Amino acid sequence: MRIILTVLIIVTGVQLTYSQKVRRVSGDYTMRVESNMSENEALNQAVQQAKVNALANEFGTRVGMMNQTRMENANGQTNTSFRSISNSLVKGIWLKDLEEPEIEKFDQDGERWIKAKVVGRARSLENSGIKLDVKTLKCANVNCKSQEFVQNEGLILYFRSPESGYISAYIDDKSTAFMTLPYMSMDGGSVPIEADKEYFFFVADEKYNYFNQELHEIDEYSLYTPHQYEVDLLYVLFSKTAFSKPILQNNGPGIPKTTTSASFNNWLAEIMSYENMFMEVIDINISK
Repeated sequence: MRIILTVLIIVTGVQLTYSQKVRRVSGDYTMRVESNMSENEALNQAVQQAKVNALANEFGTRVGMMNQTRMENANGQTNTSFRSISNSLVKGIWLKDLEEPEIEKFDQDGERWIKAKVVGRARSLENSGIKLDVKTLKCANVNCKSQEFVQNEGLILYFRSPESGYISAYIDDKSTAFMTLPYMSMDGGSVPIEADKEYFFFVADEKYNYFNQELHEIDEYSLYTPHQYEVDLLYVLFSKTAFSKPILQNNGPGIPKTTTSASFNNWLAEIMSYENMFMEVIDINISK
């Protein structure tokens, strides 16, 4: 019997790789709160954009800023959701908050405004040394590449590296981080991979049974959201040597081990300060 897991997810998107010194960075962002935005949506967007500005100020940008607007019509009402994907265009990555974001809310000319200031640790993306090939797929074929999923669609992770080493994978919804690789039936914090070999993870098929498991021990994931639209982060970590994991909560059979997002990001900032550690982060967009 295959394991079908439902994972809840939320955040702002990126696809990154790095191995550089950690720096202290800071930034701010002021925005008008649109009439169709909730206070939490505006706060999250302001904080994320402040982090993008901090990274851009410290490390520079590749191109410029890019936003996506999604419109839906339900019961005669049109709902608009706004998503900034500027993170994918800056030359750095945010590792950890050093201070709680400073939030200022104010009214101006009859409109709501919000300003966020952030301070954190970050790393440059320049001269990463190893280029990993990481994709999220809808089927076990690289032509099925997608970051847009609808409710109950399956998620497959594609991975390829120019060097042999070890990898692990986590999904973070800004509340909880789920360890998705190694699989639940496996021990340790990472799994071995061979150089230049194509891997398709989260597929319970003998063709993709890389660790000589029973097929029911290969975890599969279907995505779920209680909202109209969510954006979550899939973290894939790689090293030439085996590495450990954060302290995780065992949630019982059929449920991935978890930790809080805060604990996960503290661990992430620490482990990514080590030499020869690399990471890709891919946003997963889920809609009903």
